[in-house]
Amino acid sequence: MTIEGSANCYGAITIMNAVLTGKGATLSTSLYTRARAEVESRPGKWEAFLNGNSYNSQLVVFSSLLALRLAGEKERKFSGKIYLESNIPVGVGLKSSSSASLACILAILDALGFKDCKPSKILSACADASLSSGVSITGAYDDAASCLLGGLNVTDNKKRKIILSQKVGRFNVVICIPRIRSRRFALLKSRNRHLSSVADSIYSLVVSRKFWHAMTLNGLLYSAIMGYKDSVAVDALASGALGSGLSGTGPAIASVFREEESATLFALKYRELGFVVIQTTSNSRSALEN
Repeated sequence: MTIEGSANCYGAITIMNAVLTGKGATLSTSLYTRARAEVESRPGKWEAFLNGNSYNSQLVVFSSLLALRLAGEKERKFSGKIYLESNIPVGVGLKSSSSASLACILAILDALGFKDCKPSKILSACADASLSSGVSITGAYDDAASCLLGGLNVTDNKKRKIILSQKVGRFNVVICIPRIRSRRFALLKSRNRHLSSVADSIYSLVVSRKFWHAMTLNGLLYSAIMGYKDSVAVDALASGALGSGLSGTGPAIASVFREEESATLFALKYRELGFVVIQTTSNSRSALEN
């Protein structure tokens, strides 16, 4: 017997990276991941497909098994296929993994008719899947919070606790992706108390709700740690951005503008310079409302 379910989740950008302190902040965007689950009530393997292509993903496998556990089902009794459709680039810091994991979990819960799962349990399952599959250093609870809940979210990733979650107005977001590889592994060698004290200062801005200042300083710090150039972020600020900085471990640089015209002009400039450029908006819709 095959049962089907579906779900939509969103992308996000970084305001404060959680690697150095365990505390992170993110802003949801209108980029999306859609999932359709075909769940078989028989033992077997889980298969995944992304944008029409076979997708060998341990993240999806772990997410599927954890979704079954959330629903109170025995994992070995089920198998299935997960079809993902997403416009979030993979591996550049735009929370594609959290979005995919959550969409998978929600689609399976939908297929099983399980409607009453608490958001905190869904977020913890996503964090467990991220850690088990090795796609995240911290479990990315902050990333998952904005992908699931929408709006702006501040979390303690170690305690798996939401410190702040709020809806936001409409902001224009420009994401510039240079044609270089992520340098996330450089971050693993950099954690020390001196850098953590700088990150603590950025967190003070976050809790004071000076989000755009925090975003910019966070980007400067992590760009320096991983050896990225920060000229795009500086140019974005000169072009009217409220805040701009490295998203996740990069190499994507996200810039938040109030004025659409300023965002469009900035995006056009960096397309002409050879960057991959995505224009989107902030999102305050929860994936649980879909």
